[in-house]
Amino acid sequence: MRILSLFLAALSVAACSNTTTSGGGETDVTADVQPDGSDGADAGCTEDLCDTFALDVAPDAATDTTAVDIPPTDAVDAVDAIDASDVGPVGEYGFNYRKQQNVDLTCSKGGPMGTGGTFAYTDWLCTFAHGATQGYLYVQGTPVDCACTMACTPVFTTQGWLSVDGKVTPLSPISYDWGGNHNNDSVEFAFGGATYKAYHSSFGFGWRKCQPMDCLQVEDKIAGTVSEDGCTKARTLPIACVPMLPDGTHAALTDAFKPCLGDPNYP
Repeated sequence: MRILSLFLAALSVAACSNTTTSGGGETDVTADVQPDGSDGADAGCTEDLCDTFALDVAPDAATDTTAVDIPPTDAVDAVDAIDASDVGPVGEYGFNYRKQQNVDLTCSKGGPMGTGGTFAYTDWLCTFAHGATQGYLYVQGTPVDCACTMACTPVFTTQGWLSVDGKVTPLSPISYDWGGNHNNDSVEFAFGGATYKAYHSSFGFGWRKCQPMDCLQVEDKIAGTVSEDGCTKARTLPIACVPMLPDGTHAALTDAFKPCLGDPNYP
């Protein structure tokens, strides 16, 4: 009987070891998803907790779940440690803004140009307009990892909300991508049965953006085929975006688009 009791106790401990709880009021995560083999640092996580460097968060047709990369444990701990002090002012459109803070990270993908650095929260407020739907998009990008090539660039876990007619809807999946060394950033998210990418309609010398995201593309899925491109020179799906400031406020949300110097589409 004593041997049987010890065996059952061991099984109980093994079962519990698959669940980890992060601080700062985050959702529990069960790390039992098989890695995708892309970077050796994958595990299971919830859609609103995790993000991928390559924007590979296409929903599964059968289960509507997302295969994503988990941030390193030390990066999550670093973010959790400052969650209590990042609450900003309550903003318009029904959003709860947060103050912008910095996170010190060691990159899981170091290189000759470095192995880590200090990276800031990267939050955005944007307009949204597609068809008869008009509203506002609020995105919170929290750096949880980084990768070093020509420079060390951050990888984010992303949360976001869309406000339409005063109703705020959490977005899942949603992913903010830094956009490589040129910082040609983008936000991809699903809403109302469609998927969208906030991107740029003009690039300057060396394929570099010169202003915040200014247009929408409609995709068949996250990181999928573009079915309606509003980011051509015609800019048929324009939006305006402004970064959130350190104190949790923002500049006027106005469309200040202009072509980038050196854009071959604007000779």
